[in-house]
Amino acid sequence: MTKTSYLFLMSLLLTFSLSAVGQGLNPQRSEQEIRFLLTHKWFFDSVQVGNEKISAESAGEGRAFIHLRRDGTFSDASKLLEGVAFNNKWYYNHKTKSITMAGEVVKVLSIDEKRLMYSMVMDGKRIIAFLKREN
Repeated sequence: MTKTSYLFLMSLLLTFSLSAVGQGLNPQRSEQEIRFLLTHKWFFDSVQVGNEKISAESAGEGRAFIHLRRDGTFSDASKLLEGVAFNNKWYYNHKTKSITMAGEVVKVLSIDEKRLMYSMVMDGKRIIAFLKREN
């Protein structure tokens, strides 16, 4: 699979995913704090496949994003381009630190006010996505 294909699939898969593991997450953060951090528009910065890191810009996906809203709905760049309704639901489970979107999960490695990092396995390869928030 090409670099561009991986990045494009990441934007689509984020639409269907987010399961957090405790690594990199501040264990003292309350459920409300984490929900607040998550509910923003997150832009893809880069994706790491194996040992190779691919920037979103170099793969032609510089403005790919996922938007998690406080009302529990989300949208992403691919959905916007396809003109699909924006009533997809996402759920956060504080006990497991997981986010479920469209029935799928992604492992969140870290989150703060400006950055979100998650991992998943695709085609048998571990992929790490790096996203950033713009105000």
